[in-house]
Amino acid sequence: LFQGDIGCGKSTILSAIEFALFGLGDVDGNNLLRSGEKKGSVLLEFQVNNNNYQIFRSIIRRDKKVTQAEGYIVDADVETTYSVSEMKSKILKIININEKAQTRTTSVIYRYAIFTPQEMMKQILSEVPEKRLGILRRAFNIEEYSTVKKNAETFLDWGTGEMRVNFGITKDLQEKETSLYELNKKVGFLTTDVEKDQVKISELDKKTKQLKENIDSLKPKQVLVLQLQVSIPLLNNTIERNQNALKQEQERFELLKGELDSIITKEHLVEKLKPAYEHYSSLKDKLKELEPTVKLHDIAEKEKTKLEQFIDNERRNLESETNKLTEEKKAELEKIEREEKSIKELSILEEKELSLKKSISELPTLREKSSNIESLISKNRAEGLTMEEQISKKQKEIEKVISIGEGAPCPTCRQKMSLSHISKVKAEFDQEKLGVGEHIGYLKSTITTYEDKKRENKILIDNLESKEEYLKTIQRELGKLTEKKDSIQSSKKTLQIRESRINENIQNLSEQNYSLEKRRKLSQILKEMPILTKAKELYTETEQTISKPEFDRIEFRYVENLQEIKRKSKIEKEIQDVNISIDALKIEINSDERKLHENETLFNKNKDAIRDLEVLEDTMG
Repeated sequence: LFQGDIGCGKSTILSAIEFALFGLGDVDGNNLLRSGEKKGSVLLEFQVNNNNYQIFRSIIRRDKKVTQAEGYIVDADVETTYSVSEMKSKILKIININEKAQTRTTSVIYRYAIFTPQEMMKQILSEVPEKRLGILRRAFNIEEYSTVKKNAETFLDWGTGEMRVNFGITKDLQEKETSLYELNKKVGFLTTDVEKDQVKISELDKKTKQLKENIDSLKPKQVLVLQLQVSIPLLNNTIERNQNALKQEQERFELLKGELDSIITKEHLVEKLKPAYEHYSSLKDKLKELEPTVKLHDIAEKEKTKLEQFIDNERRNLESETNKLTEEKKAELEKIEREEKSIKELSILEEKELSLKKSISELPTLREKSSNIESLISKNRAEGLTMEEQISKKQKEIEKVISIGEGAPCPTCRQKMSLSHISKVKAEFDQEKLGVGEHIGYLKSTITTYEDKKRENKILIDNLESKEEYLKTIQRELGKLTEKKDSIQSSKKTLQIRESRINENIQNLSEQNYSLEKRRKLSQILKEMPILTKAKELYTETEQTISKPEFDRIEFRYVENLQEIKRKSKIEKEIQDVNISIDALKIEINSDERKLHENETLFNKNKDAIRDLEVLEDTMG
C-alpha cells in the first residue's frame, strides 16, 4: 500500500516499476525524464519463486525526442544484455504474465490489475457492470476467450439446426406422421397452457416494472455509499496526516524557540568579545597594510643580491678579459718578432728584382725580332720553292716540245713551232733557268744568314727567359714577404688595440668604472632598504602577536557566534511561518472532522441501500 500527499511521488515509483518491467510502450518518454536532463535510468530488484532478479533500463534524450536504450537482466548473478523487444518477452516469462510482447504498448494487466492511475480508476468505478466486465477482461487478457465463447455458441446453434434439418429429412415419413399427430395434440394442450402463462407473464411484467423502479431509485444511493466508502478512509487518513503534521510543526516550533534563545545568548557573548576582536582585526588590517611594503622589501632584497652578483660577475669578466688580452699580447709580440726576422731578406730580393727586370727588358724586342726573322725565312723559302716549281714546269714543257720536234705547240702562244723557234725558246729557257738558279742561290744564302741570326737570337732569348723564370720565383717570394710585412703591420695595430683595451680595463677595475647603471640601481636600493627593513620588522612583530592562540580562539568564537546571530531574523521568520502553519492545520483538522462526521452520518443512513439493491437484483435475476 502506497500512501502520501498529492505530488509526493507515489505514481512516480509505480511508473518507474512499469518502465523497468515493460519499457516505454505507449508512454511519452518526456513524461519520465526530468526537464533539462540528458539521460535517466531505473534499476529494479525483485524475487519470483525465491529467485532474485535485477532489471536495468535507461532512456536518452536526443534533440527533442526521448528514446530507450538497450538494458540488461541479472539472473542467477549473470548479467545479460537484451534489445527492447527481447527484454520485454524475457520479463513476461519471469513474472508469468500471459500477454503478447508488443514494444509499442504497455502491459494491460499491469495497468489495470496492479497500477491504475487515479483518473482511470474513477472511470472504471463509474461504468455500468457490462463495461466494467469488458475492462476486466482486457486487463486479465481473457477478452479473446469471450469472443471464442460467442463464436462457439453461434456455431453450435447453426450446427444444431443443420442436424435437426438433416435428421428430419432422413426420418421415416410414417413415423413423422405419427409424431405430427402427437405434436398436434400437444400443441392443443400447450396452447391452453400458453394462455394461462400469458396471464401470469402479465402479472410478472407489472412486478418486474415495480422492481426496476425500486432498483433505479436505489442506484444513486449505491453510488453515494461507494463514494463515501472511498472518501471516509481518505478523510481519516487526511486528519491523521494533518495531526502528525501539526505535531511535527509544534515540535519544530519548540526547536526554533530553543535556537532563538541560544542566539540571544550568543548576542551577549559577541558584545563581550567585540573589543578584543576589533583589536585583533586592527592588527590584521595593519598586517594587510604592511604587506605591499614587505613585498617591496623582499623584491628589493632579491634585486640587491641580483645586482651585487651581476657587478661581481662583471668585475670577474673584466679581470678575465684583461688576463686573456695580456696573454694574447704576449703571443702577438712573439709572432711579430719571428716574422720581422723572416723579412730581413726583402730589400735584397727587391734589388735582385730590379736588376732582373732591367736584364729582361730586351726580351720582348728579341722575341719580336726572332719572329720577324722566322717570317723572312719562311717567305724566302716559299719564294725559292715557287721559282723551282715554275722552272721545273717549264723544263717539262721544253722537254716535251723537243721530244715532239717541229710543229710542236708553243708553251706561250700555243702556235705550231718551227725548229728555229724551238731553238730560240730553248735558249730563252736556259737563260731564264740560269737567272732563276742564281736568284734561288741568293735566297738560300739569305736563309742561311737569317737562320744564323735566329740561332744567335734564340740563345739570347733562352738566357733572358731563364732570368724571367728566376724573376717570377723572386716575385713570389717577395709576395709572401710582403704579405708577412702587411701581417706584421696589422698585428701591430691589433696589438695597439689590445694594449688600449688592457689599459682601459685596468683603469675601470681600479676606479670601479663598470656596471654603472647597475651600481646606480644598487645605490638607490641601499638608500631605500632601511625604511623597508623597518617595515618588515614591524610586520614580523605584528604577525607574531596575532599568531598567539588566544587571538585564534577569540576570532573563531566571535565569527562563529556572529554567523549564528545572522540567522536570528531567519529563525524569527520561521517561527512566524510555523505559527501560521499550526493555525492552518488546526482549522483544516476541524473542518475535516466536521466533514467526516457528516459523511459517516450519511453513510449510516444509506448503507442498507446496497444490500436492498442486491436483493432486488437477485429477485430480477
